Amino acid sequence: MSRLNPQHIKSLTVLKNEAALAIYGARAAAGAILIQTKGKFNPYPDYTLTPDEIPANLFTLYEQHKFGGERTVQYLLNGKKRKLRHLQKMNTEKIQYIRVYTAGMKAAQLGYSGGSVVVNVITK
Repeated sequence: MSRLNPQHIKSLTVLKNEAALAIYGARAAAGAILIQTKGKFNPYPDYTLTPDEIPANLFTLYEQHKFGGERTVQYLLNGKKRKLRHLQKMNTEKIQYIRVYTAGMKAAQLGYSGGSVVVNVITK
């Protein structure tokens, strides 16, 4: 929440008691706040890999170690969907950083199904 710019908020809805429980179950026993943002909202990544942290065989490692666990991994190159085999051919020296979104809610905000992990490769 601290990283959300108030100017990007379109509306806030407060759900209390039964309304929150009906939608979100026991985890919302104290209530829930729904925030609708204006336009496309880019959530803060769960972690970012900098050039110093990117090994030459990065995408081969991700494939071998099942980067997403049992979840689907969506690979993006500068925000556009790409197949892993395309990224495996990349020279990792051209990568500025990699943003990784592991939370299902963040993947959904980026337009992918809730069980996905999203890996966005940003080039120099």
